[in-house]
Amino acid sequence: MGRVRLGLIGLGMIGRVHAETAAKLPQCELVAVSDVNSNTEIIANALQISYFRDYIEMIDTENLEGVIIAVPNNLHADVGVACAQRHLHMLLEKPIASTLADADRLIAAARTHNVQLLIGHHRRFNAAINAARDMIYSGKIGSLIGVSILWSMYKPQEYFELAWRKLKGGGPILINTIHEIAIFWAPRLL
Repeated sequence: MGRVRLGLIGLGMIGRVHAETAAKLPQCELVAVSDVNSNTEIIANALQISYFRDYIEMIDTENLEGVIIAVPNNLHADVGVACAQRHLHMLLEKPIASTLADADRLIAAARTHNVQLLIGHHRRFNAAINAARDMIYSGKIGSLIGVSILWSMYKPQEYFELAWRKLKGGGPILINTIHEIAIFWAPRLL
């Protein structure tokens, strides 16, 4: 099996991390990126790959096998459905969508077009978090009767300046708390 041809939609803070990571993976060939902000073309140039302002143009012309989607939450379903209709497998940033109806629509499209849809819950695979989860579920520390969680980390100021994070479908529940929901209440993956 050859390298998987990937495109990336969305070159914001997380999209840039995906681009840099995918470009280094020997199993992948990141061939194109798309972002409505033309200032991000410089990233594509640095990676020596194609740049598109319109993701539809990218997915219709680049002969991709999969896409990484890192756009604002309220765009997840529309972008994901367009990719599913073109039979592109997807790694989609969490959460799956900003509403249950949009999540259902995206899941249905992935099933209808027989494509894989993976939601990027990266903390779910953190070794320290999985060790803590194992201790809780094994009963080694007793029965769980309450939870108090504090996840402290630095985020740059520009993280908080994006309007979509303050609108319906954004906010701390879908952007941040969704990690803890995935960690402690989702079925065990590892």
